[in-house]
Amino acid sequence: MTTALEADPAGGAPGRFGFDTAELALHEAEAWLALGRSERALVRAGASTASCVAYTPGWAAATLVVAQAEAGTAG
Repeated sequence: MTTALEADPAGGAPGRFGFDTAELALHEAEAWLALGRSERALVRAGASTASCVAYTPGWAAATLVVAQAEAGTAG
């Protein structure tokens, strides 16, 4: 079954409702970091950077979380 948001041609467009998939992935990554799960944070932060336009503020934030997650997995 298709939801109304999925059926909408602009449904998942970046910035729709002031929130997009890259931002959601970034928040998930930050939550995993707070829980001490660096491996999971790295996956979600990578998804966020892949969904962002390079060299934008969102991309920079996601890249920072990638670095934090990588630092947490080292050792």
